[in-house]
Parts: sequence; C-alpha cells; structure tokens
Amino acid sequence: MIRTTLLILLYVISSLLYGCLPTNNGPQGGLTKLIDGNDIEATQIYRKHIDKLSNWVDTAREYDNSGDYFIFNNDLFAEMYQNPNLHLELSKDYILDETNSFFKRKLVIQMLQCLSLEEYLALGLQVVKLRDERISTIYLSPGPQYGYLIDENYQDERLRALLKLFATKQPMLLETIELIESGSNIARYNELREFGEHLPVLKCINNKSE
Repeated sequence: MIRTTLLILLYVISSLLYGCLPTNNGPQGGLTKLIDGNDIEATQIYRKHIDKLSNWVDTAREYDNSGDYFIFNNDLFAEMYQNPNLHLELSKDYILDETNSFFKRKLVIQMLQCLSLEEYLALGLQVVKLRDERISTIYLSPGPQYGYLIDENYQDERLRALLKLFATKQPMLLETIELIESGSNIARYNELREFGEHLPVLKCINNKSE
C-alpha cells in the first residue's frame, strides 16, 4: 500500500515537473530573420540554434514517447523545415562538417525535405563523397513523417543516376536503394496515408520546382 502511494506521488510530481519544463515548446523561431548569407556571424548564429534545438530534442525525449513527433510542434523546427532555402548553404556546410555529431547532422537533413528535387540531388552529390553510411541512409530515407522526396521521385532519371553512384560508393546501402528504386517505399507510405496517417506531418509552403 505504501509502495503504491509512493509510486502515485512520484507520477504526480513528475507530471507537474514536466509541465514546468521548457521541453514542451522548445526553442523559439526567428532564426531565418537573423541569418543573411553564410558569413562567419551567420554561421555562428545558425550553429547556436542547431545546438539549442538538438539539446531540447534530447531532453524532450526523456518525457515524450511519441517517437519524436513532438518536434513538429516546435516553432524553430517548423520555421527551418518550411523555409529550407533561407539556410541551405549553412545547412550544407553543417552536414558536410564531420566534426558535428551524427544526431545534429541528421536533424539538419530532416529539415531540408522541402527543397526542390534539383536542390536535394545537388546535396546528395556532396553527401555521397563523405562515404558515411549513417548520413547517407538519413539522406535517402529521412523518415516518412519528415518527407519522402527521394521515394516519390523514384522514376526520375537524375535520381536514378545518383542512386547508382551511392550503390557504387557505398554497396552496404544496396537494400535501402532497392526499396527506393522499386517504388516499394512510396507504395507503403501511400497506403499509410490512405489509412489516415498524416505524412509528412508538416506541409511545405514553398513551391518545389524541378
């Protein structure tokens, strides 16, 4: 009886603490208004905000079991996700900088899913040179909740040429590439959407041009 009471008290206390923590909303937006170009000052501001966002996600995961879906409610993430061209060069530099952690680079890639196919393929030509299996995997399959730019364009000849390059440079990605080339991934995502899954979670507000 005492043990049960203690467990209830701990649950109540933890719930109250969670309500007071900054993990609910996370870092605020406004970054795209602060950065202009990719000079040293813009780079520093950009990286500082990526650190804030990354640290918040790490903390929020301890209190949220939604599979990171909480991130889509964050102003900073949504702002960067829906305006990728405003930080594209800074994001490219960040992804290609191997001194940055995998998790932070992964986060940045996931925020670039509203780029045009042409822009995203250009990024891929840089990513493949890294020969980093984890980064390449996230680039090719960031998760349907973030977007599936690669999968929905699986018949595009430019994309197929890039996938061939990935397969040559990183043969360990063959299974991932086969799922893309066969159209299996996009077919599965379309089925999920038919069953009511909201994929991707956020809508792109810019016009994707080829």
